[in-house]
Amino acid sequence: MDIKLTTKEFRHLLDLVYIGNWILNSTRANDRFEDYDLLQEKLFSLAPQNGMPELAQAYLGHVFPSRAYEEGGIHDAIADYEDAVF
Repeated sequence: MDIKLTTKEFRHLLDLVYIGNWILNSTRANDRFEDYDLLQEKLFSLAPQNGMPELAQAYLGHVFPSRAYEEGGIHDAIADYEDAVF
């Protein structure tokens, strides 16, 4: 599959995947939906080659959203969602 995205679209895709995975897995502890974790890892591993190396970090052979990404406002959006829904 070949999907062409602009840099801005790719950044939005990272946000959507992160938020979706957070909603599905944030309360699951050891019973996580691993497929979603793996998809998130795959997409964040593409961040450096798409001009966003600051958004991903590697740890023990896995790629995660970086601290810079997580502190860049995404959790403010999640908090707004929680306030509106709950």
